[in-house]
Amino acid sequence: MLLLVSGSGCARFRKPPPAPPKTASDALVFNDVTLEQADEAGKRLWTLRARQATYSASGKQAKMTQPQGKLFNGQQELYEVEAAEGEVNQDGEAVFASTGCGARLAGRSHDSGR
Repeated sequence: MLLLVSGSGCARFRKPPPAPPKTASDALVFNDVTLEQADEAGKRLWTLRARQATYSASGKQAKMTQPQGKLFNGQQELYEVEAAEGEVNQDGEAVFASTGCGARLAGRSHDSGR
């Protein structure tokens, strides 16, 4: 007895679907967060509070909503800053205030775009 089985209609060979692109859901989101950065000697460089901080999937960038904070030189506070939005890049090496920002230096104030 000879049995022939043809599988041409039973299986289809297809490539697996591509992985979905990375989206904002791959990011980490923190609410009511405080971020701080210190120099190599442990002296505080800046402190920022934000309503929300969203870290990129790579962890190299954080976008903030309503950041408020202080910039320091040693133990001395140099500026108080606030903005509608801001960013911290590359492990705290750069801090940017992007819209509606204001800064106050030793009793003086500077307001840009508010």
